[in-house]
Amino acid sequence: METVASTLSSTLSSSWEALHAHPVAGVACTWLAWALAQPVVVGLQRVLLALFFFRLLRQLVRLATNADARSAALGAVLRSVRGMPGLAGVVAAEQAKTLKEIEAVVLGETSDAMQALPVYTSLPPSGLPLAEIESTMAVLTSEQKMYEGKKAFGGIYHEAGGKVSKATMAAYQAFTYSNALYPMLFPGLRKFEAEVVAMSASMMCGGPEACGTMTSGGTESLIMAIKTYRDMALATRGITAPELVIPLSAHPALNKGAHLLGVKLVVVPLGPDFRADVSAFAAALSSNTIMAVASAPGYPHGVIDPVEEMAAIAADRGIPLHVDTCLGGYLLPFLKAEGRLGPNFDFSVPGVTSMSADLHKYGCAHKGASVILYASPEIRKHQYFQATTWPGGLYCSPSFAGSRPGGTIAAAWAAMVAQGWDGYVAAANEIHDAFEALVDGINAIDGLRVLGEPDAAVIAFDSDDPAVNILQVADEMTARKWDLTRLIKPTCVHWMIGGRQTDLVEPMLADLRESVAEARAHPERASEGMAGIYGMAGTIPDRTVVDELLTGFMDIILKP
Repeated sequence: METVASTLSSTLSSSWEALHAHPVAGVACTWLAWALAQPVVVGLQRVLLALFFFRLLRQLVRLATNADARSAALGAVLRSVRGMPGLAGVVAAEQAKTLKEIEAVVLGETSDAMQALPVYTSLPPSGLPLAEIESTMAVLTSEQKMYEGKKAFGGIYHEAGGKVSKATMAAYQAFTYSNALYPMLFPGLRKFEAEVVAMSASMMCGGPEACGTMTSGGTESLIMAIKTYRDMALATRGITAPELVIPLSAHPALNKGAHLLGVKLVVVPLGPDFRADVSAFAAALSSNTIMAVASAPGYPHGVIDPVEEMAAIAADRGIPLHVDTCLGGYLLPFLKAEGRLGPNFDFSVPGVTSMSADLHKYGCAHKGASVILYASPEIRKHQYFQATTWPGGLYCSPSFAGSRPGGTIAAAWAAMVAQGWDGYVAAANEIHDAFEALVDGINAIDGLRVLGEPDAAVIAFDSDDPAVNILQVADEMTARKWDLTRLIKPTCVHWMIGGRQTDLVEPMLADLRESVAEARAHPERASEGMAGIYGMAGTIPDRTVVDELLTGFMDIILKP
């Protein structure tokens, strides 16, 4: 058995080396020679086996010139190996060990007060007293120490306590018990939503027909865009095999939407500047493309895709271009107005047909508020859903949700009118000042470099010193109560700047310098903590292993 395993391992290894050296003949001939040499393969079996391998030859041509295909092929081999007797248990044991490490990091240390809280897995026999509920809330909010210290972003983009915060809280409370599914019963919600959309479209240089709807967040906005263009393409172009073209850096909500809606996803590589590769983008468009996407900015690296070039190419082919500004939608328009933004990105660019923007980010609204904007109602109408044969009556909804919380819609309107144009401009300038100072400061640290030339909001950086592991630097920053996001393709980290972090530039740079020095002095720690986990996850060719780890992670999060 050991001899067979050794031979198989050696053959697979030489085949893979041959794939790199001579991708077609190498892998085909090596595998075929090995197979034909087996004593169980005789006569007709040899002929059939040879035919089988030579029919694979054409597929190997594609494999040889496509790095993603090579990775997928290696992943397929590893999946097969994982299924061999005795190995499945070993892999499962390693995954369980890794999940234990993740659980220790995720759950961390909790206070005695939190550990003393009862765990409810069924309803209490009687309702709890209000004082006990309030006491539980006080204990749990006190556990948010990293967030309260502002070194952890947490997806919260503005400071609580000011005029805008008070306005949104008042609006939310006033409309807590309301439902946008019933606009005739709650006319205030219809007014709020219509005006939020109109104000947002105006910010994005929309024309007189620009329109849209509110959604629960960027994910729903992007999925609604896919649904809209899928249905529009079917109705106007007869497309039954729809394709969606996105850059590699586009938000995974688009991957989710394509999966849910049965749309083929075509992913375009990035250029050396981390923006969508325009030539590859043009080549990816086809007669089945229902929609293409550009990001402004992209979540990983903070760069704006070449919207003007992409829109021109898409428009020439009659293909809609959606600009995802879910991250920067309520930041970029004000930087543009101040002359602090280079690339253009909005409806003023010919060929841009829709945009998405999250109010609950730099718009200062409560979580659960986003807009999806269209150049005209002729596009938007394909977003709606109608059911006309239901016994329960005529039904229609503008987005995925049926019932929609009125408090969130009211708070979004309150945030916009309380902040006003001047307020958004002041906030944008303050955030961008901190952003530029951090870019310069990170680039000045020996061993670190900012990736590309970020435009706004996000700064991604890695190490340009082989002696400094960037994931280890992130772990060192975690020990100092900072929460940097770890990224792959390439391995790096990023930091996002909101209104809460504008006074943390110097403290962050000081801790980064210390963290780099620690990583350089102690390279043996690179295999520990999250550095080891992320380093491993980023290099496994069989992505199903990573999928399973993420599934385990979600199970940990949802454990009572």
